[in-house]
Amino acid sequence: MDYRIEPPKRIVIPNWRYFNNTVNLGELTAYENINFDEASLYPIDDYINDWIDSKSVYRASDLISAAITNSQKGNPFVIDAAKFLLENVGQANLTQKHIAQFILNSNKETDCSNSIIRLQNDAFEKLKTASDIHENIHKLRILAHAYPYNPIVYVDMARAYITIGLKEKAEKLIRMASYLDPQNRFVARAAARFFIHIGDNERAADVIKKTGFVKYDPWLMASDISIATVRGKRSGYIKRGQQIAFSDNYNSFSISELASALGTIEMEDGSRKRSRNFFNQSLIAPNDNSLAQAEWVIIASQLPITIHPNLKVKCNHESLVYKALEKNDVVSAMNNVVDWICDMPFSMKPVLIGYNISTTIARNYELSSNILGVGLKSHPNDPWMLNNRAYVNARANNVEEAEKDMEKLEHCTTPLTESMVICKEATKGLIAYRRKDKETGRKLYGQAILHASELKEDSEEVVLKAKINMLREELIISNYQNSQALQDLEKLSVPNQKQDLILLRNEVLEEMKKYKNEISIMSTQQNSYK
Repeated sequence: MDYRIEPPKRIVIPNWRYFNNTVNLGELTAYENINFDEASLYPIDDYINDWIDSKSVYRASDLISAAITNSQKGNPFVIDAAKFLLENVGQANLTQKHIAQFILNSNKETDCSNSIIRLQNDAFEKLKTASDIHENIHKLRILAHAYPYNPIVYVDMARAYITIGLKEKAEKLIRMASYLDPQNRFVARAAARFFIHIGDNERAADVIKKTGFVKYDPWLMASDISIATVRGKRSGYIKRGQQIAFSDNYNSFSISELASALGTIEMEDGSRKRSRNFFNQSLIAPNDNSLAQAEWVIIASQLPITIHPNLKVKCNHESLVYKALEKNDVVSAMNNVVDWICDMPFSMKPVLIGYNISTTIARNYELSSNILGVGLKSHPNDPWMLNNRAYVNARANNVEEAEKDMEKLEHCTTPLTESMVICKEATKGLIAYRRKDKETGRKLYGQAILHASELKEDSEEVVLKAKINMLREELIISNYQNSQALQDLEKLSVPNQKQDLILLRNEVLEEMKKYKNEISIMSTQQNSYK
């Protein structure tokens, strides 16, 4: 029996992507409202002419350096020079290759939407094997050796390590990066997200505070306010943030997360009007984080927020999941949840939501297993994921894989809750049924139901869930001929608010009808041959 965890209340904590992706999303740009006059930029025509006259590694490097200095990374001659450097890797040094890649990444759209469920998605498959991550770590280690005082390299390497569950190595790198450049916005926000990920919320707050720029930088202020909420405290920058959120001195994109964090605070305080005003302000030019917060608030609190239908936000997979669920569009929800997992492979939340959608609504147990496979890379030996992957593998009749996960669960050192122990017992019963060992299956499910009835909390729900799972297996093993099991299933009183249990019971009844229809068709065909 699978163990369900409700997704936590959403808070605007900073997302953590690799440096180049963060740059391309615009989250490291200046926050002031500045209009750049192209005429005021220093001309780079001389460098372009030199490059045209003599295409060499030296000329390409000079042109790229001038372009970066003068904010002209999108110039076609500059892009051409960057490609030239990467095509001549034997002549270019490591620094030249690095800045060439930076130019090309800066001119590349950071978006990854598609229209099919990604059981065959390359990125998703690579996450399951972690092959790409190990290759990335190798490249980053070379960079770290070449640039031992570059904190960005250490932050990116830490992200790669945490994605494959190497928490201690990741923490060492994060601390090193924070020591090298404690004032860096990218380093601080990434470090804060890392410490929240490992449950050290106090350290997350400290790393933001130590930048010394929280009072002025809306990106850091948004992080401070949200992390204080996670800690059950109230940030000292709320009043200052309220002034900045509607100030003409800051561009709309840079205050988007801040306005969203303030809107969340006002909603928690019961001030729906003020909350709506802040959320509407956050949606003038949102990033993926503030847009997802708005979509979540609409579902969680029915707050009347206006989201413009033509908003173009990069990497907004999470918000698209919420939007699809609101419309009961299961295919779109699954597409985007897989993209979300690929974008944030170290995060538990997309795995949790993706599992719930694929198992309860889509009933795609192979996809459920794949999603948990990715989750177990970053959270190895997590008990609920091991139990639930065993459950969905058994439901898909992949019994050997289910038994492997149960074996790992037996040796798991993490203490199990009472409910988790009951689910584990029921999952063993499911595996026994799928092994055609009906007596052992009945015994294990019976024990699980007995123990569930003794729970102090959620006893009725856990008992119902175990009974539905057991009766399903009784029907399947009897080829749906067990009339007593069918009567017991139909008599079960499931509360209307327990939608997951209603769906679970309805699934059994639908499968039974499907089976009987198939038998009827086969019987008709056989009679026609006589």
